[in-house]
Amino acid sequence: MAAIKQDKYGYYFIISAGFHLDGRRRQIKRTGFRTKREAQLEMDHIKSELIKDEYVNPSSTYLNDFIDEYFEMRKHNLEESTLSRYKRESNSHIKPYFQNIKIQNLNPSLIQKYFNYIIEEKGFSRSTCEISRRILSGVLNKAVERKLIKDTPLVGIELPKQDEYEFNVWNKEQINKFLKIGETTYAKYAKHYITILIALMTGLRKGEILALMWDNVDLDRKIIFVDKILDEDNQIQFRTKTATSKRSVTIPEILVKHLKEHKIKQDIELKKHNHKNENNLVICTLRGKPVYGCNLNRLLKNICEKYDLPYLRFHDLRHTHATTLIADDVHFKIVQKRLGHKKSKTTLDTYSHVLPEMQQIAADKLDHLFGD
Repeated sequence: MAAIKQDKYGYYFIISAGFHLDGRRRQIKRTGFRTKREAQLEMDHIKSELIKDEYVNPSSTYLNDFIDEYFEMRKHNLEESTLSRYKRESNSHIKPYFQNIKIQNLNPSLIQKYFNYIIEEKGFSRSTCEISRRILSGVLNKAVERKLIKDTPLVGIELPKQDEYEFNVWNKEQINKFLKIGETTYAKYAKHYITILIALMTGLRKGEILALMWDNVDLDRKIIFVDKILDEDNQIQFRTKTATSKRSVTIPEILVKHLKEHKIKQDIELKKHNHKNENNLVICTLRGKPVYGCNLNRLLKNICEKYDLPYLRFHDLRHTHATTLIADDVHFKIVQKRLGHKKSKTTLDTYSHVLPEMQQIAADKLDHLFGD
């Protein structure tokens, strides 16, 4: 029987709670109550939780330590690229913020402050927040399962609203200007020019272009087959972002011409530097290795500044491709297939800003058909 006792620090009690797996007696001790009634209420509460098997012993486990333990537990269930990304995200953002915080001391207010901080003060994107929330959700649900905490403090957390990025695109005149630049400065920007040109003419994602192999390029039939992606660790993944991202994309003659020229120049450069293109990549370094995608935005910015073109992120080249086709009255379904979108709604929602221009084209066609 548990009894409430008193010492010089106040009232306290010790409850017998069975045995540990190693046979040691398990006891729960609480001290420092100002009154006997406070001690009694707490003791009754703990006893009730023990009967319902809901009791959670205050944990001394630090969140950062348990994150490492969680990743170790999940390493066989997550794809290697996903696990690597989660670890990188955790080391960069979550751990520095929650250092020296015990899991037991986490609460919704503290976690909400974290999300507010990384969006409002650090300026990270909503997608980065979603990854952080996914990691914390997995970690804290596992902590509940391990009875380190009773409930996950993620319940009710809301990500701060963030203005969506309004992408920029080049118009037809600016695309043509870029093409002319390429013809005159091809030797200097050969590798970067062809990378940008592929994005403009196909709408492929950056990772899809950087993982593209010559085996997947049929220049005679003018088709590119997309079935791989370069991940954030610069590793080729023999899969696509989604099932519908695995696709074939027809390419124009201008791209065929430049790809043929690029292949010749690439072979010469690799031979000159005594290196092999081991993965047969369309885009590779002078050592025959995959190009780091993180450098492409900076390179594109340099080209835009040098030749007085509106600045685009590399991903905006994909938007430029889609917008150009839609504005030229190419059916949304065709654009959807080229981009590898699962649903046409995604394409429609992303490029709805082009619809007013298409409405005017439709009206002009009606005038032509039925006008006087």
